[in-house]
Amino acid sequence: MRTTNRTWSAILEELLEIAKSNGFEHTIANSGALVMDYNYYALIFRHDFAKALWGEEEQYTQMMATYKQREEAGQKVDYTLIPPPAWKRNLEALVLAEDKFLFLERHLDHLKKGELSEDEKEQKMKELRERLGQNFKR
Repeated sequence: MRTTNRTWSAILEELLEIAKSNGFEHTIANSGALVMDYNYYALIFRHDFAKALWGEEEQYTQMMATYKQREEAGQKVDYTLIPPPAWKRNLEALVLAEDKFLFLERHLDHLKKGELSEDEKEQKMKELRERLGQNFKR
């Protein structure tokens, strides 16, 4: 269910401004001619756009550094235990979302409010329960 009457163009322009403020640079992004002259799917699924929009948590970076140190020291390391960074998780969720517009609109609302929506809270709790369940099965 849509939360506003914003158009694709308005949503994408707001997301693009956020990404640009986080360092995203692209000729289309700088020209201002976004939606009509450019395939928005080509933009929203770009890895550099996703990284600028959702970021990469410090915790992920630290875990990767620790795992690489262990691997260099000769220990066996299972990288599958590290959850993917925020940009990758959100990009995967966007790919799977039936309504890409709604997904991006909710994310934009979340960025503006700085809090999780009820759907996001429910999804995070579900993921946490699954991870805990998997850990206790071992």
